[in-house]
Amino acid sequence: LIEAMLLPSGNDAAYLLACEAGRVIKNNSSLSASSAVQAFVAQMNTRAKALGMTGTNFVNPDGIHNKNHYTTFADLTVLGKLAMADKTVMQYASMAKDQVVLHDQTIEWKNTNALIDPESPYYCPYAVGLKTGQTPSAGSCLLSAFRMDGRELLIGVFGCPKETDRFDDTLQLFNKIVLN
Repeated sequence: LIEAMLLPSGNDAAYLLACEAGRVIKNNSSLSASSAVQAFVAQMNTRAKALGMTGTNFVNPDGIHNKNHYTTFADLTVLGKLAMADKTVMQYASMAKDQVVLHDQTIEWKNTNALIDPESPYYCPYAVGLKTGQTPSAGSCLLSAFRMDGRELLIGVFGCPKETDRFDDTLQLFNKIVLN
């Protein structure tokens, strides 16, 4: 399910994980899906505050637009650093594509982050993940992670009008930072 969230941006996988985690949080395996997701989101907000993420409020597990669902770049860097330290997350966030078998059918999942795909015109050998996002209100967004010469770098671009702009803008920022 983590792979389904991180490669093809499976919001359904995010909800399923949130539902099951909420039931664990509440120690109630028969809790309704809606109540379980609410419990998970409440725990997300508690954890965010504990991490010092004061500009963030979650209302859902997938980031679909809601006026009360918001964050800041500073808070996303906190999440990005946590993600980069998590081997499971980075295993999938850095994977360009994978074939999975569902009900005896092989399906190819392709990561929505073109920076990590060697076949993409946006490929960057130093890119190691992280996550794209897109809603009508937020535009096309990308929080990207890079590793080079023992250093780690996070770059975030948000509100891009076109999907490809997020990759162009990220590469421009990366080159400016690395070359200066």
